Formats: sequence, structure tokens, C-alpha cells
Amino acid sequence: MFGGNWTEDLWVMAFSGKLEGLGLAFYDKMQPMWMAESGTVTHMLDRMLGFYPTKTPVTNAMELMSELKPGDKTCTEHFQYLVYVAEKPGVPDAFVLQCVCVSAMGDTKKGILTKLNKNRPDAMRHPWELVAFAIEYESSTRRGAGGCGGTEHGGSGGRGDNGGRGGGQGARGQGFVGRTESGDSPACWKCSNTGHMKADCPTRRGASPGGLEQLGHGRVLDFG
Repeated sequence: MFGGNWTEDLWVMAFSGKLEGLGLAFYDKMQPMWMAESGTVTHMLDRMLGFYPTKTPVTNAMELMSELKPGDKTCTEHFQYLVYVAEKPGVPDAFVLQCVCVSAMGDTKKGILTKLNKNRPDAMRHPWELVAFAIEYESSTRRGAGGCGGTEHGGSGGRGDNGGRGGGQGARGQGFVGRTESGDSPACWKCSNTGHMKADCPTRRGASPGGLEQLGHGRVLDFG
């Protein structure tokens, strides 16, 4: 009973002023402490969290914050980590801004430094804006890299084959070698008419006869 785990009847007696003896003495002793504590929910949270606080020296916190951003963490997660580590020992907000710039890597770091303004008074809003810029910069860089790759593979003949779909290298190669099935008349690659090839095309200036070489079985080389 005297440990505080009182029954409902004892609490009723205490509040109604009917306690006597040791019970009354204990109640009078504990009442100021009970009244000084916060509400039930807040009190329970404070008691629970009271077992876990760790006191981190400022120097150790700064060393942790100065490390490079791990590759498996996003810019947002790393910024939240910096803020959390800085709050416990009371690291200045300006150091958070510095760590956001230092912990970035490669081109992202260069981009952040171009946006850095050390004269801004809002030392916490500014690093958050830099983090948002870093996220957008890395996203646009990945999109740009994907687009270049698609252009390289698709530009030379469409999806990389030599059939020339889309007018890449495969299409240009058709201007040098013309193939016809056995029995079909070869068509000119310049005017699309049959009976002559590009080297003898009437629409071509300086056309010279004999520009075709028959390879047999319907294969024709066009030296034009």
C-alpha cells in the first residue's frame, strides 16, 4: 500500500480526508511530488524515455556529422540524421549546414556549393533547401543518363539492329549494296525506278555507264 499501488477505496479515503495513521502520513509526504508531476500520458512517456537518453559530447557529435553520406541512405534520411545528432549535444545549426555541403559527393557536392549562401540567417531552412536541390539534381542526372543510353542504342539503325528501322546506320548502308531476288529487276536507290541503278540514274549528274557489277544470282553492287 505504501508503495503507491493503492486500491480505489484507499484513494477515495485519501481524497475525502478520512485517512489516519501511517496512511495519512505517507499521503501527506507524497502529495507535493504527485502534484508537481505532469499529466499521466506525459509522465509515462517521460519515465519511459528517461532510461534511454545518452549524453554525447559535442566533439563526438561533430565527428559523426562530418562523415560522408552512406550510399544506401537518401539525402533526406541523411539530413534527418544530422539534425538528430546535432540536437542532442546542442551542436550549432551552422554546423549542420556545413555538414550538408561536406557530406555530399561528386557532382552533387559541386551543385550544392553553387547554391550555398553563408550569409543567410535561417541556418536550418537553408540546408533543407540544399537537400531538396540535391534530390532533384540526382534525379535529373539519372533521367539524363537513361535518355542518353536510349539514344545511343536506338540511333544506329533503330534498337541496335542493322535492318535500318528509323534511318540509322542500317538505312545508310542500303545506299551501297542493293539486293534483289532472282528474277526481279533491281531498283535505283535514287529515283526508285527499275531498269537502272543509282550509278546510271538519269537524274544524277555525271552518271557513267558501267557502274553496276553483276555478282550472280540476282546480287548487284552499286558503286554509286
